[in-house]
Amino acid sequence: MVISEGSGNPWVLAAVYASTEFRERRVLWEEASHLIGQGHPLLMAGDFNCIVGSHEKMGGKPFTYKRKIKEFQEFLDSNGLVDLGFSGPQFTWCNNQQGWARVWERLDRACATAGWVQCFPEHHVRHLPRIASDHYPLLVSTEALIPICSPFRFEKFWLCYPRSWEMVREAWSVPVRGDAMYRMSRRLELTRRRLRRWNREEVGNIFRGIEDTEEAITRLQTQEVQSGGLSEEEMGELRSHLALHDSLLRQQEILWRQKSRVQWIVEGDRNTRFFHQATLIRRHQNRIRVIRGEDGQLSEDPDMIPRILESFFRARWTEEAGGVSPVDIRLPSVGVTEEETAALIRPVSEREIRETVWSLEGDKAPGPDGFPPLFFRRYWTIVGQDVIAAIPQFFSTATLSTDWQRTFITLIPKRQDATEPSHFRPISLCTTLYKATTKILAVRLRDILPRLISPEQGAFVGGRSITDNVLIAQEFIGLRQGCPLSPLLFIICADALSRALRQAVSLHELEVYRPVEGATPISHMLFADDCLLLARSNRQAAGVISRILQDYCAVSGQCINFSKSAICFSPKTTLAVKNSILEILGVGEQEGTLRYLGIPLSGRRLRSRDCSSLELSIRHRLEGWQMHTLSMMGRITLVRSVLSLIPTLSMMGRITLVRSVLSLIPTLSMMGRIMVRSVLSLIPTYFLSNSFIPVVVLRTLEQLFRNFIWGRSRGRGGIYLLAWEVVCQPTRLGGLGLQSLVVRREALAARHVARFMLEPDSMWSSLMRAKYGLLLPGTRAGSHHSPVWREMCARAMLVLPEIRWAIGEGRSINVLEDCWVTELPISCLPTMVDSARLSGYRVCDLLDLVGGQWRAGLIREVLGEQLAELVLALSVPAREEPDRLVWMPSGQTRVRARDLHVLCSREPARQIEGGWIWRMRVHPRVALFIWKVAWGCLPTRSMLARRGVRVTQFCQVCMEIEETIDHAPLQCPRAREIWSSSPAPLPQVMESTQDLIHLLRVSMRSPRFWEEGILRAYLAYHIWLDRNAGIFEGRRLSPRMVADRAVAQAREATAVTTLFSTEMARDIWGTLSAVVARKFAYVSWAGSSRGSAHAGDYCCRSRASGCMGGVVIYEEVPQS
Repeated sequence: MVISEGSGNPWVLAAVYASTEFRERRVLWEEASHLIGQGHPLLMAGDFNCIVGSHEKMGGKPFTYKRKIKEFQEFLDSNGLVDLGFSGPQFTWCNNQQGWARVWERLDRACATAGWVQCFPEHHVRHLPRIASDHYPLLVSTEALIPICSPFRFEKFWLCYPRSWEMVREAWSVPVRGDAMYRMSRRLELTRRRLRRWNREEVGNIFRGIEDTEEAITRLQTQEVQSGGLSEEEMGELRSHLALHDSLLRQQEILWRQKSRVQWIVEGDRNTRFFHQATLIRRHQNRIRVIRGEDGQLSEDPDMIPRILESFFRARWTEEAGGVSPVDIRLPSVGVTEEETAALIRPVSEREIRETVWSLEGDKAPGPDGFPPLFFRRYWTIVGQDVIAAIPQFFSTATLSTDWQRTFITLIPKRQDATEPSHFRPISLCTTLYKATTKILAVRLRDILPRLISPEQGAFVGGRSITDNVLIAQEFIGLRQGCPLSPLLFIICADALSRALRQAVSLHELEVYRPVEGATPISHMLFADDCLLLARSNRQAAGVISRILQDYCAVSGQCINFSKSAICFSPKTTLAVKNSILEILGVGEQEGTLRYLGIPLSGRRLRSRDCSSLELSIRHRLEGWQMHTLSMMGRITLVRSVLSLIPTLSMMGRITLVRSVLSLIPTLSMMGRIMVRSVLSLIPTYFLSNSFIPVVVLRTLEQLFRNFIWGRSRGRGGIYLLAWEVVCQPTRLGGLGLQSLVVRREALAARHVARFMLEPDSMWSSLMRAKYGLLLPGTRAGSHHSPVWREMCARAMLVLPEIRWAIGEGRSINVLEDCWVTELPISCLPTMVDSARLSGYRVCDLLDLVGGQWRAGLIREVLGEQLAELVLALSVPAREEPDRLVWMPSGQTRVRARDLHVLCSREPARQIEGGWIWRMRVHPRVALFIWKVAWGCLPTRSMLARRGVRVTQFCQVCMEIEETIDHAPLQCPRAREIWSSSPAPLPQVMESTQDLIHLLRVSMRSPRFWEEGILRAYLAYHIWLDRNAGIFEGRRLSPRMVADRAVAQAREATAVTTLFSTEMARDIWGTLSAVVARKFAYVSWAGSSRGSAHAGDYCCRSRASGCMGGVVIYEEVPQS
């Protein structure tokens, strides 16, 4: 049904009633795909008779991932259909049976294309009451809500206008009387007024400007084709419109990127449609349309919803009359030393303030003042002195300006069908100045936290990891978010719970599990407010735990969330004991697999079926991103960012990210698809770090990533231009910098071995050592050992040779049994040593600590000549230092993930020199094009024919010669004409693209020719774009215009990386990789020819900027 409403664009409504037979549904999916392929905005709603995951079913037989579900998912994802969500009951169908046979499923849904979502951004789907049917009716509403007045927000694209500097400078030049905080707040208010008026009167509507310039460009280009050319004046007008249009597009992308709040894309290319779609999806997901009040009734009244939410959170956050209960709890405490106190309250320096402001994320949503950290950084020369004067006022007066304390509370839904106030997570949006002030306090406090906070707490303390909590748990089988200081204050308060539990254990009131006799007992594990309690299954332990929790809640004001709490019993616990413990604690029993911090805890290895939800979520994410509208570079970057982010997100954060990204991908370019480097790595890393996913599952996931990057779906579409092993190589070896999940699994498993050896004092290492003993090369794990220990034993031979003792005092190193000379202990070497005499010897017995040298005679006597030479070659520390285990490749006590990845990787069979390509000062999309040319995998007609694609091999421009990779960008007559029209024509000896690659590589290495190299890279890229436009769109510009556009973009690339900072270039291009190329500087020696120069260890390097500096001491020889 085609629906046309007034002057709006027509759209298609497809009412669905699918068959219960999946073979008949397959026919429906094919017909619907053909309808969707026509490109009209489309809404599909009705009974699909299929679900997509276990979360859409309750009751009956356990959920299994069957072929019919996979086909339904592929239909939705390959056609880019977005599930519009719902409010109301979670399921839409019931079989109306009783008992265990009663089944609920979500068979009915409303899905739409991205075009329909953009036409109706305020859409809403409700599940109406089920009365006369076994299905719930769907109500799809497209009515727009009443617009609300949005608060002021500093727009990032204003930075493109020099006039914005004048506005800020004018506001800051107004004299203001008062203290430093008041002057700062007043001048921000003046700036806000001026920027708002300037935006309204001068900047105007950039969307209208884009439409106007497009009309002018179309008019002139049509005139050029019809009249055979343009005059110089008309050509200048066309260039002016093209430049203005490109500038407006940059501003549009910056605007939508800022509003989308997408933080995980750090490089890629201009994907305005993606950011626009992200903004619409984010607004739709965060819109609260219905809420349940205290009376249990659902309300859709726009006036009542804020009142209900305000009442709920006000009651939660308001302290009850009488305050907390006066419970007398005597706990051992740890005090702060005088030195630590002095460090906490020391005066704030100018450098400390500036570093703090620069450490805040520039694009984070601002508070009520509307100014993000980016504003203060960019206009620091104007506002910096006022900031430096205002922040120290708090540390000297202990009072904070009311304007700085104002906070927006934004509610983020925790679940898709959020209807209760408790279903929303409150997030505080603080002002930048408030965040900077509290972060200074947080940074100072963080240095002393490891000593103050109990080792059971794994969150927000440096050197502690969430991985340790999960690994320890596997051996056993209310926060103001947005303020940097709040997490640290929370764990300081929560430490009272840890000390109370440990006191109960030490007084033998609480009986807990010990892995082996004599080992340190572990009664609990904390990660922020997630608490795992471990104790014997008896009434006494339950009573002690109940008392401690009640006392802690009474004195802290915190409460236990019983709806999210559960008890897991051992199999030998009797039913009577279970019931009594459940009654004492008031918590239900755990159903199904116990999950801690998002990881299933199991005493066995994971199987493929255990990871079905992981595969399901990744498949849903990748294929739901409409690969045909996402560039390859975008897909690669996406895979990169998401796969690397997951360790930093909470479980809800990961779920939210999955939901949000699922609907966004319809809008990214192929450069967008390389963004896969950023988004695809997110899900597996967290699971790989804390559990060992079967290799067969990882191979399946890699196949999904491979299809996603090359734009392949349901067995159709893109071609694999290069092997996956090549793509996963580092960029310096010609790859795209992706990481193989199989290699990553090996590296993360090896990391456990390295941490076990290098961090012997951590809680996890101590537990594992007490339970299993030492880990040596060749150590074999038993079948009764935990999966973690078995994986560690399997990789001991690979990792342990890289770990050795760094000699200090020598008292901790056993001469025979420790690795300090070679990768193996001396006792394992085939040498003739006096083992009986060396028994019990320490390395310090072979050292003359007074003289600072080896006891050579004794060493040769007991070790033999050959081994003695190796020992005597080792350096002796100049002063007494403790012995320490180090990772030999770096000499550090901590191992880097990069080192482990190199250790577990294999040398590729095919490689090219590719690092220079990604260091070029060009747009990442151009770099990707050069990368394809360097590998010889540009999809020309000749190459496609060799891959089995039915296509003529002749060039569609000259129609005379086979279109090879050398012909298309270099040898085609039209390509040669474009080259000759440019300021950088090709040398006559240039015959192949490999010659071009060599020329570009040489140009990038020379500061004299790098601009010319950039220009040639852009020319080759625009020749390819012109070829594609002619074949697929039937339009071509004149060769001169193609050359002009390439020259204009090349000059822009050169200007941006030369004149602006890295952050400004990222604002303009949406990329970081294009501006990391090194900058050349000519250095000359002005010293006298008589004399000498000395260079020592006087060199430093800044990782942030990449700058280096050094000192050369010149000593002139005096004349005689």
